[in-house]
Amino acid sequence: MDYTSNISLSWISSTHTSDASLNSLLSVATNASFISYSPTFTSLLGPAPQFKLVAACPNQSFAFEAGLWASDRNEVWFTSSSTVYGNQTFVSVLSLQNNTVTTPRFDPPLKGVNGGYYFNKTVYFTTFGTDAGIISIDPHTLSWKTVLNSYYGLQLGFVDDIAWLKQEGERVRLLQYHWQRWGTLQPVIPQSDVQFPNGVRVNAEGTKLYVSDTTSPVLEAGLTKTTFWGSPSIYVYDLVPSTSSPSSPPKPVNKSQFSLVRTGFADGLHLDDSGRVWSAEGDGIWVRASDGEVLGVFDAAPLLAGETVETGGDVAIANFALAGDTLVVLAHSRICTLKLAETIVKGGNLS
Repeated sequence: MDYTSNISLSWISSTHTSDASLNSLLSVATNASFISYSPTFTSLLGPAPQFKLVAACPNQSFAFEAGLWASDRNEVWFTSSSTVYGNQTFVSVLSLQNNTVTTPRFDPPLKGVNGGYYFNKTVYFTTFGTDAGIISIDPHTLSWKTVLNSYYGLQLGFVDDIAWLKQEGERVRLLQYHWQRWGTLQPVIPQSDVQFPNGVRVNAEGTKLYVSDTTSPVLEAGLTKTTFWGSPSIYVYDLVPSTSSPSSPPKPVNKSQFSLVRTGFADGLHLDDSGRVWSAEGDGIWVRASDGEVLGVFDAAPLLAGETVETGGDVAIANFALAGDTLVVLAHSRICTLKLAETIVKGGNLS
């Protein structure tokens, strides 16, 4: 059977074959909000799944990054797009109690906030620009402080994402580095391993580290002077305890390819309590089993229909949140939620 497909578009919408009946099926699927490849995914959706628009701000990409669930407060904290707002961002909070969005005021104002994580009743955000690093926020008082902003006096670059590894002692992982609670920042993954690291998450058992690589044809087209060796992928590492010292952090070893992104690249990553890996990619939110099997996709097209916000490239979903039994999609100028048929996260260290 002959076929054509466009790597810049979703495979469902861009694939055309010599089989008329298959083309008809693909055409129907183009308008679907969900595409299931597994009974597990179908069961997760329940009998009548439907997205609900809970917030909108036309022409404003206020809902873009982070997507951290403060489980004890039943809130989702998120950040705006830096491209739209002149390389600056702001923080907003969605209350899942009443679906209201507030934009807290911080003193002094926050600068360049991006990815985030919620741990031990504290909000953590990564930052970029001249103040690149990690900050922590008390969600009750809105007071904040810098956790780290350099590597032995060297200014950090764009710190994109952060994840906690809860084992003996509390440790945090940001892309390519490892920071222990007593303040030591230790490099753990060389750039030769992951060229453009983006999302990062650790499984509940603290045995696996997932990292997404932003390398993609779209990025390559915009950075013509850069040599590319990566690929739009999600990689998984084993986290192995140190044999030299109990106080030393576990090492990420045995890198393997967890998935290859079909369209665009993987941005935000989240894990649920069952070990499934959820990733925001160029054509939607993909859900994979812990072994990498694709279970299903939440199609981005219906969620972004009519989106006019200019983000410096193709409009895509960068991040989302898993909040109990609810999927919260950050779709630039709008936020949509979906009630799932089961509780997929109970809070804790899988924000």
